[in-house]
Amino acid sequence: MVSKVCLVFALLFAVAAARLHDDQWHSWKTAHGKFYAHPKEEAARRQIWMENSARIQEHNAGNRSFTLGLNQFSDMTQEEFHSQYLPSEDMKLDDDVTFKDYPMDVSLPDYLDWREKDLVSQRTGHCCSMSTQQLIDCSWKYGTNGCNSGSPTAAFKYIKYNGLCLSSAYSYLGYVWKCMSQYCTAVVGVNKYECVTSGNEYYLQRALYEIGPISVNLDSNSYEFQFYSGELYVDYSCSSSKLNHAMLLVGYGTSNSGQTYWILKNRQN
Repeated sequence: MVSKVCLVFALLFAVAAARLHDDQWHSWKTAHGKFYAHPKEEAARRQIWMENSARIQEHNAGNRSFTLGLNQFSDMTQEEFHSQYLPSEDMKLDDDVTFKDYPMDVSLPDYLDWREKDLVSQRTGHCCSMSTQQLIDCSWKYGTNGCNSGSPTAAFKYIKYNGLCLSSAYSYLGYVWKCMSQYCTAVVGVNKYECVTSGNEYYLQRALYEIGPISVNLDSNSYEFQFYSGELYVDYSCSSSKLNHAMLLVGYGTSNSGQTYWILKNRQN
């Protein structure tokens, strides 16, 4: 009798868990506008989604300084994510780039966040979205490779000699097309760009404080980067030479536990 009761309870629990997964799956699809053309494709994507979800829950149950969460990439394997969203080659600096060193003679503030000064993102109505597609289509001879690779310095060099149009005048396609910059008017340019010498955080802090937000390259190969959700991101396996993702450095500070950190903006976030 006891075994029958346990069996019924186990079956009811399994049914409830399956319904919960169904609800979560359909809610996730709705939230991210996911649609699959064939039931086999949906079944395969759901299996990947469940595996990623389990991995995220395992991470969040541990004693880590940051959390992971489901997002628009949760039905993709790590290999698919890297292939579709990361360059096939590591980012490299131009041969003619100049480096900037700073004497350590200025006392910097303990905390800085340029977002609070309305110099980051389109919050004030004074910022404009610039054309990413123009860089994809037109900057090849400056050292980029369409959607596959490139570097901020190559983009800066292109803008220095050609200017950059608004995204409203040169719309984003998400794939390489022929250069159409002759049909839009450049509204921004670059007079000069240089790099901060690698390996010295004071140089980087000072440049950020005196100049403003700075483009930086980093290693984003970890699966944790794909599902990062919040708090203080720490990756001890991250490389200082295999760089494949550009972000915008907008600030720095120190946590309540005494851990120093950088504040980075990722695309439109």
